[in-house]
Amino acid sequence: MSPPNGPPHEMVVLTASAPMPNKRKRGRNLCTKFKKLRENGLVPITIPPGAQGPVGENASVFTRRVGFIVREHANLSYQSWSKAPQEHRQMLKNRLVADFMLDPNRVEDKKCMEISLSTTYNNVRSNFYKEFLKFSKEEVRANVPPDLTQDKWDALCDLYETPTWKKKSDKNKDNRGKNNTGHTCGSKSFIAYYEEKKQGGKEIGKVDFYKMTRTKKDGSFVTTTSEENYNLMREKVANEENQSTEEEIFTEVLGTRRGFVRGMGKFVIPTPTPSSHLRYESSLNMELETCKQDLSNTMLKLSDAEQKQGESDQKLAETQNQMAQLQSQPPLSRGPSLTLVQHLRTAPSAQKLPNSSLSLCDADAAASPRLSLFWVSDLGNIIGLPLQRV
Repeated sequence: MSPPNGPPHEMVVLTASAPMPNKRKRGRNLCTKFKKLRENGLVPITIPPGAQGPVGENASVFTRRVGFIVREHANLSYQSWSKAPQEHRQMLKNRLVADFMLDPNRVEDKKCMEISLSTTYNNVRSNFYKEFLKFSKEEVRANVPPDLTQDKWDALCDLYETPTWKKKSDKNKDNRGKNNTGHTCGSKSFIAYYEEKKQGGKEIGKVDFYKMTRTKKDGSFVTTTSEENYNLMREKVANEENQSTEEEIFTEVLGTRRGFVRGMGKFVIPTPTPSSHLRYESSLNMELETCKQDLSNTMLKLSDAEQKQGESDQKLAETQNQMAQLQSQPPLSRGPSLTLVQHLRTAPSAQKLPNSSLSLCDADAAASPRLSLFWVSDLGNIIGLPLQRV
């Protein structure tokens, strides 16, 4: 249809060969905000008790920094994060400790670093796998993603071509297809969203929080399954005959998963189960026995050291006593000392001694009878002669 009093519109027909505009994508993560904060020292970060993820204004800074560290410094060619060597994983954690106010000995901080790095490690490799699937086997290695070197890309391609990776990828794809609950938090973690929605520090019930994260702005649920889960939880909570707590009802409806709180995300520490209590208690007992054994070994070594020290002290006391006895004796005449020197000169073993030694004995004997006794005693011990007074 042409506009009034104007030329007709020109119809544009898009064909398969016509170039389509590229979809706008997020640029490279350069950690600009992190660098500004880091100029003033370690970046503060908040991980609440019972949480495994950061909350507050620097939560996104932490998340982006984790992504940068994984892309730049992690070896992405291991079969999984758990198969990476312990020293390699610790190296990545040390980089986080060097950037943020984290306590490596605090349970929440340790779990936050472990989960954040493992999740990002998997996500980064998954994103590169999408790039891998865009090209044929002959072309893929020549199309290196901007964030990778040729060597790293070749190593990833080798991983993506293994049957183990393909099997795991198909399984994960099938599991994602079964996830029919959805949420409206976007890229923000549930724990960060939860902290934002707390009014005046007042805790939010899990059932109410489930609704908050599964409904759109118009109040409708994102999926039918989410609505059914919420209605079932509300029904059980309203039932006066039900003696279960809200948390127990929440777990009953959504189910359980080891090391994971369904409906709350992976950044919430799950409530320990009886079996986990037993495992934890067993671990503590083993650690206690190890400490006891180490202490016993240390005490044994200390006892041996004290015994050797006692023996050394005893020998030193005996030596000092002998020296004191020698010093308390009256001076000897020249006769005995010079007689011993002459005896040493005529002994067969005296050939082993330099003339200077015997000459020194003569001089010492003439100068001091007591001093000559020590010289003759030493030389007598060297050549095996008994020291006798004449």
